[in-house]
Amino acid sequence: MGLNIWDAALDAVARWRFVQQRALETLEIFDSSNAERDAAERELKAALAALGAAVVRHADDPRRRATIEALLTDPAPQPPEPPQAEAPSPPEPQREPPPPPQPPVQASPEPDVTPAAAVKPPPAVVVAPPPVRVAPAGPPIELDEALARRLAAGLGGLSVTPSRGTSPGSDPSPVLRDALNALNDPPGAESNVADVRDEVERIAAVLDRTLSRWAELAQDVDHALTAWFTARLRGAQVHAERVGDPTSEARIAAEIRRLSKHSQTSRPGFVHGLALTHTPRTGSWESDAAQWEARAAELLQQIEEENAPPNPDDAIRQLAAKARDGVDPEVMVSELRALLKIGASPTDKRILNLARPYADALDGKVFASLRKAIRDTVEAESTEDMASPSPIPADWPLFLRTRGRRALVVGGDPRPERAAKLAETFGFHSVEWLEGSTTRKVDGLAERMRSGSLDLVIVLRAFNSHKLSTAIFAVKSELCPVVLADGYGVNQVRLGIERFLGGSHP
Repeated sequence: MGLNIWDAALDAVARWRFVQQRALETLEIFDSSNAERDAAERELKAALAALGAAVVRHADDPRRRATIEALLTDPAPQPPEPPQAEAPSPPEPQREPPPPPQPPVQASPEPDVTPAAAVKPPPAVVVAPPPVRVAPAGPPIELDEALARRLAAGLGGLSVTPSRGTSPGSDPSPVLRDALNALNDPPGAESNVADVRDEVERIAAVLDRTLSRWAELAQDVDHALTAWFTARLRGAQVHAERVGDPTSEARIAAEIRRLSKHSQTSRPGFVHGLALTHTPRTGSWESDAAQWEARAAELLQQIEEENAPPNPDDAIRQLAAKARDGVDPEVMVSELRALLKIGASPTDKRILNLARPYADALDGKVFASLRKAIRDTVEAESTEDMASPSPIPADWPLFLRTRGRRALVVGGDPRPERAAKLAETFGFHSVEWLEGSTTRKVDGLAERMRSGSLDLVIVLRAFNSHKLSTAIFAVKSELCPVVLADGYGVNQVRLGIERFLGGSHP
């Protein structure tokens, strides 16, 4: 950045408070009911935003940038302070006018001293802008809109388009839909008095029904509606003058005043067309209105898409894609909760497949149906698995961790045939089943694990809570490891043993 731009920027900042104070005083001259005031005020704010953006954008020195931003974000602009003479201490306030100057008393000869220069009256207070150093032209300044708005918001509290909140329950969809459906095509070059009056009646009817609600809507919606109806009325005004219909002209003028009053109170943003001096921006008022009508339709579409009920199928597919990359358990539980709340079926196979690895973390009433669906699925798979031939080859290396060992299964319904199948397949010395797992039973289990009366504990994920599973895995015992299996089927238990004991040695 050239020094010339930096010097010009510093001069601009130095003049800022003076310019703002005078500009705000100038705005007060306008009658508050004059629509031109809005235009002038917003033009001022846009210019101030450009000033701030230019300064910050071209302050490449971090120290200078911090100084400039501090100046620009001062919330209370003040007029320039009057110049004060330097003094070792602040002067005391004077209650009476100072006495006239007296000649100095000289005790001994001194160098030449002019008596008149010994005492000077206080300087007159003059409020004037700081001197401006004209710098040579520098490279062009390209303003970023977002930066301009940010700087404008900091310049003494001004903003290019003041933002406002929306009232609770103020859904703009009915208002936008009403307006879009109520208006026909605007009058054309061959329109007659009846066409113009029909246009005015339709516009007035919409305003009667909905104008009182526009101020409650989001600012961009209010702005689009106000600008759209203003352009339609100005177009109708042109045709009313062409066909010589003073009745319509008077009605249109009244409706424009109505919109002007609404704009002054709700402040949707600058509305082109409310001032009689305004001319079409795009060649005709009909063209201006068409652009704002398209904007209103776009806003309605966006709002309807945002408010549309979520599609469970889409949400399930998105979650499945996330799961392929790995999902934190807490995130998965939150996502599953959201799926159920938007209507996803807990018996959907896709939901079950996503949820089963996290079954022990699905606590709370919201997951009651999903937990039951998982248990039913695991139960069916385990029963089928029990009836099938053993999938374990004779040379399975982890037989060293199971044969002759005392195992205990936690979770599910204890049945002798299930225990016998597991003992036969894995060569366990014995298989116990802990029924109705409670805190007291877990405490007793921990004692047995530490004492060496058990060699292996198998926790069934689908049939235990996360809290219980965590408590069992927290038991530290070198004599009795713990494995987690999805169910009690032979293949499910085998996978659990391979996962937790596959890298360890007996």
